[in-house]
Amino acid sequence: MVCIGYLGSTKLAHRRALLAGVCAWAGGALLYVAMTVSDANACIGWLSAAAFFVFGVFGPFWAVAVGLAGPAARGAFSGFVNFCGQLGAFSGQIVIGILADRMGSFDGALLFMSGTIWISAAVLFGLGLRRGAGTTPALGA
Repeated sequence: MVCIGYLGSTKLAHRRALLAGVCAWAGGALLYVAMTVSDANACIGWLSAAAFFVFGVFGPFWAVAVGLAGPAARGAFSGFVNFCGQLGAFSGQIVIGILADRMGSFDGALLFMSGTIWISAAVLFGLGLRRGAGTTPALGA
């Protein structure tokens, strides 16, 4: 989070949405790779690499989210984005449990997680291609 947050605040501040999209795409891809390996140690390594990118998305993502709202609406917009994230975290656990139970393995659950991460990457790429998206200066600047 610190490494990618630093990049999103300095060298790549003008491309935060694309940075977040690349991180989300990489996290989803590495999660998929972790699912395909048969060695437990390799799986842990790939899951750790996936976590680096999945959690690294948070800094640039929030900068983009805040930048999309006007100054008067930033609090409400941030609250709404946080609510949607919490709703996804709650319901995602249920979906993962159902998929793992019905399939007898976590393959379907990991595919579900990779797929939802890739969807978020696609949205972030779309925002990054919009002129000015993700270029709002840091709060207080």
